[in-house]
Amino acid sequence: MNKLNQALCLLSPFMPFITEELWQRLPRRESETALSICVSPYPEVEKEQIRKIVNCQEQNSYVLKATPEVKSKNEDKKTRLQSELADATATIVVLNKLSLRAKIRSIALKATQKTMNLHFM
Repeated sequence: MNKLNQALCLLSPFMPFITEELWQRLPRRESETALSICVSPYPEVEKEQIRKIVNCQEQNSYVLKATPEVKSKNEDKKTRLQSELADATATIVVLNKLSLRAKIRSIALKATQKTMNLHFM
């Protein structure tokens, strides 16, 4: 039984008319004796496939368990980085204000010196 026939057999309880129509139109091997999908043998699962599925489920459960921890660590990093960024921004604002004050002082000092020079000339 090929994969398409297996898929049709699995879908037949849910979509009987469509799967029967497709089944009738597919070419069959001489070894297949079922005239309808309703009386065809249901696909059997191999034990190796079951083991693979169980292993995948176990691996998936590990991922699902680890996901909240990873998210919380990322949130902690994000919060810390946001805090550091806010601190750096505040520092830049303060330095800009100090720089402006220093510029204003230097301009005022130069103006005062020019004024003093004008008075004493």
